[in-house]
Amino acid sequence: MKTRASALFFLFISITINFWLLVVNEKTTSKANAAIAAQRTMADILEAEEHQINSVYKTIKTKNKHIPNDVVYDMAKAVIDSSIKYNIGIDWLLRIYHVESRTVHIAPNGTVVLSLAGAKGVAQVMPFWAKSCPHANKASDLNYATINIKCGAFVLRHYLNKYNDNIVLALVAYNGGIRGVNAYKRGRPYQETQLYLKGMRI
Repeated sequence: MKTRASALFFLFISITINFWLLVVNEKTTSKANAAIAAQRTMADILEAEEHQINSVYKTIKTKNKHIPNDVVYDMAKAVIDSSIKYNIGIDWLLRIYHVESRTVHIAPNGTVVLSLAGAKGVAQVMPFWAKSCPHANKASDLNYATINIKCGAFVLRHYLNKYNDNIVLALVAYNGGIRGVNAYKRGRPYQETQLYLKGMRI
């Protein structure tokens, strides 16, 4: 009787141990699969981001062939980062930088001279914005393309918030300030505003 009881006891212990080993193995396998899935997801995200950067890179490089590749890459990265941070379409940012920088020369190191209006950089950001833009410490920082690109997106987001995400009014304000918006609303937009919106394909 004792022998049978002992045999049943050891059988119970064996089944219990095997059960818990199965549970532990299942949890380990699940964690491993989750880790693999997370790695794949991250890899997909990085691949998609790199594809976007390369696409923007080609757009910028086509119009600025004299700028070194590493500077253009940094500019492209700044466009992508700004698009994500300020929830603005990449295409809108590229249009702004293209239209705003048509009359300025971008040096090989990514710096840009002042415009006639006193604005700085590829996005033609007015110096006073350096005080509120989180990407610049002083007005001279706006001379550098990557900082200027981010500050340009910051300014556009400011106006988008002000005008309830109305992209037309935000662009008019970006180009001509509040006075430009008032003139536009009165149906008598500045000639510069009209040319600007035409350049932006609006």
